[in-house]
Amino acid sequence: MTIAAGLIKGLRSRDVNRRRAAAESAGRHLCLAWPAIPALVRALDDKDHFVRRHAAQSLGKLGPASKAAVARLTELIADKDDVLAEAACWALGRIGAPARAALPALRRAARRKLPRDPEKPDLDMYVGNTRAAARAAMSRIGMA
Repeated sequence: MTIAAGLIKGLRSRDVNRRRAAAESAGRHLCLAWPAIPALVRALDDKDHFVRRHAAQSLGKLGPASKAAVARLTELIADKDDVLAEAACWALGRIGAPARAALPALRRAARRKLPRDPEKPDLDMYVGNTRAAARAAMSRIGMA
């Protein structure tokens, strides 16, 4: 079995730990993982937070080859999960020029207001990271 076939099989597993491992390891195998890009794009809709985040990060590591993920990653910028939104911004920046369509959403994320929730003091840090990731992505795409 090739590495890509193993990744695809892992991403389709019913076992969440296998899906997490496959989504994360795709980013370590780079050019060998290219055939798994469609499966990684589907993993962006997984019900598990870690699978979605690792899939976004792996797609970013694969760079411009992940251009098929741009539309879904752009949608994830507005996700209520700020860690996932940050990963989506980072991935779009790594995809680069093929992600130009994401610029309006990245601009909105860069201006996102910091919520003040005394019950979740760490939330400010995550939203701040999303804003920074959006600005960095715009810079990488070349349209800051």
